[in-house]
Amino acid sequence: MRFPLALSVKIARHIIKHKMRRTPRFAMVLQLEPLRAEADLVLLEGTGGLLTPITWEWNAVELARSLGAGALVVGRDEAETLNQMLLTLSALELGGVDVLGVVVTAPAIPDASTGLTAGAVSRLSGLDRVLSVDHEPDPLAAADRGTKRLGASGSGG
Repeated sequence: MRFPLALSVKIARHIIKHKMRRTPRFAMVLQLEPLRAEADLVLLEGTGGLLTPITWEWNAVELARSLGAGALVVGRDEAETLNQMLLTLSALELGGVDVLGVVVTAPAIPDASTGLTAGAVSRLSGLDRVLSVDHEPDPLAAADRGTKRLGASGSGG
C-alpha cells in the first residue's frame, strides 16, 4: 500500500515560488522528497500534538497540507484521550487533511475506560478506520502496526 506522503519536486517548487517565498521552513519539506522513492510509507511523528507549532507560523496541519499528506492519529486508550482525539480529528477536517485512520494503544496500566476509546471515536467521528492495538511503549511502533493493519483491512470509508 502506498500513501503519497511526500510531494514531487515540481509541486515543492510551485509551493515555494507561489506561496511561501523561499522561507527556511520549507527546507524540511524538500528533504522529505527523497524518502518517497525509497519507501512505501513515510511516517512523520509530530511533537506535542497536531497544533503544536513547528515554527512560529507553521504546525503539522500546514505541513500535511503542503505535502498533500494524510494523517494517522495515534493515542492511548484512556478516557482523557477521547477529547484530544476528537479535537484532533476536527482540526484535521477543518484544515483539509485526509484522515487515514486512528490507532489507539492500550496504556501500560489499564483503567476502567481501556477498550472503549476506539468504539467511541468511531461512533462520534463517523470513521470506520479506527483500530485498537495492545500496549506498545514506542508510539512509532504502534503507528507502524496500526498502519499495517489499516492497510490490510482495505481503504475503509
